[in-house]
Parts: sequence; structure tokens; C-alpha cells
Amino acid sequence: MRSPCLLFLAALGLFLLPGGASADLTFQFSDTSNVFTNSFNINSVGGTVDVKVYLFATDGGLGNDRTLLKGVPAMMPEAGGLFRGGVKLDYTASGGTVQVVTPTDVTKNPVFPNYVQRTATSSVAVLKESLNTGEGTTVGVTLDANNRIFLGTFRFTGFNESVTTVTATTPDMNTTATPQNVILDSHFVPPAPTFTITSVPEPASMALSGLAAAGLAGGAWRRWRQKRARAKAATTDLA
Repeated sequence: MRSPCLLFLAALGLFLLPGGASADLTFQFSDTSNVFTNSFNINSVGGTVDVKVYLFATDGGLGNDRTLLKGVPAMMPEAGGLFRGGVKLDYTASGGTVQVVTPTDVTKNPVFPNYVQRTATSSVAVLKESLNTGEGTTVGVTLDANNRIFLGTFRFTGFNESVTTVTATTPDMNTTATPQNVILDSHFVPPAPTFTITSVPEPASMALSGLAAAGLAGGAWRRWRQKRARAKAATTDLA
């Protein structure tokens, strides 16, 4: 029978391996002023909002993804940061009321190379580095002081009044990797993070709608008065 000490050391060794199954990655979101939030607003029909997406390493223990993505030479000399990455935003539930319209509405981090795939449909938008030869940055992009790596910006357009929940996931199981091809896509913390986009009519449209409603009500009231007057006149003639 193995001693508890040996079992503990074996488990610790697995945890410290670069490919260990730690779960300490997620996505975070900010507006263009870099205020991190999970709630965005589109203030007019046809208006837009930009959502910046970051890869975030949640934990600081040795041997986990934060160490890998920092590229700490003393601990993981073979790592050196993020070599390739990406994100998929799913807004299927919007029914097309809020969406990323074209691939040009998806902008990558400028430090990433040009081997980037950008996709935009009525239900999903994707930003990922290509799996072609020559992929990835020449050196790994490392975490900033807040343990984040900026991936890119998605511009959403609102076509109707709605509240849409957007879910962020890794595009596939080979998207996120270090320069030594340590695959990290299985390391994302469940559940997948979400943010909401609230699309509302512009004040001018609301005012026009109010005026139209008032006009309809006024017209109905005038028709009622005219009908009442005719009925009264008919009664007088009969008398």
C-alpha cells in the first residue's frame, strides 16, 4: 500500500506539469474606456457598442496557467506566454436583434499577427488565430499587471429593442496554446462567462411613438364626439 505522502507528491507533480488539468482561465469584458463590466447598452436602434474581450488567469499558484502565461523563466522556462488564442461569442438567443454584423466588426489585438480568422453571423462571432503554418506570435504575449491578455474588440449593432445574453467560450479545443504548444482550452473555468447587451430606442423615436399614440387617441376622441353629435341631431329631428 502506498503511503499518503507518496500519493500527495504524485498529485503535486501532476499539478506542476505544464499540461496539467488545472482550471483557471476565463474571459473578461470591458468597454472602450477599459472599465470591466458584464452589462452594455445600445442607446438607439441601429446604434453600436464595442465590447473588448480579455483572457484572464484566475489563480496564482505555482505550475498553473497564470505561471505559464506570465512565462516565468525560473519556473517554466519553456512557456513564454500566449502563443495563440481566441474567443467565440454566442448571441443566438437574440434572434438577430443584436449581432456582430460583419467580420470587419471584429478587431484583433494589434500585437497579434495577421494569421487571424474573423467570423460574424446572426448568431455567433469568432476571433481566433489560424492553425496554418506560421501561426502565432513570434514570442508569447504575456499577462499584464492584472493577469489579463487583451484578445480583441467586437462591435455589436442593435436592430430592435431587446436584452440579449452573450456567452463567451473558446472556439475549439486547440485555440489557446503556449509557444511550446501546451494546449490550454480544457483549462477554462465553468460555467462559461456571459454579458448582457440592452438595446433601446433612441429618445427621439420614443417621443415620436408617444406623439403617434397621442394622435391616435385624439382622433378616436374626435370621432366619438362627431358620432355623438350626429346621434343627438337625429334625436332632435325626430322630436
